[in-house]
Amino acid sequence: MRNDERSMSGKYEAQSRIAKALSHPTRLFLLDQIAEGERCVCELKGLVDADLSTVSRHLTALKEVGLIIDRRRGTQVFYRIGSPHAHDVTQLLADMAKEEAEGRLDSMR
Repeated sequence: MRNDERSMSGKYEAQSRIAKALSHPTRLFLLDQIAEGERCVCELKGLVDADLSTVSRHLTALKEVGLIIDRRRGTQVFYRIGSPHAHDVTQLLADMAKEEAEGRLDSMR
C-alpha cells in the first residue's frame, strides 16, 4: 500500500469511528442535550430511559472520539462539547432526517 493510500485509509477510519459513535439514537439525543450546555451525568440519566451504566457507556462512546469531554467535581461528572463541529454534525443529521421524512431525498436520486 502506498503512503497516500495509507493516509487516506486512516482518514476514513477516523471518520468511521465518529460515525459509529453517532450511530445510536440515545447518543444523538445526549449530544444534543450537551450541546445546549454542560450537563451532569445524573441529569442526563434522568432524561433517558436507561440505567446509569448504560448512559455512561453511551457517553464514553462519544468521549472516545472527542465529541464530548468531561470534568469531575467531587463525585459528580459533567460533560460538555469537545469539538466545535459536534453540533454542526447533529444539525446536519437532523436536516437530512427531515428531508428524508418529507420524501425530498428520494426525489434527489
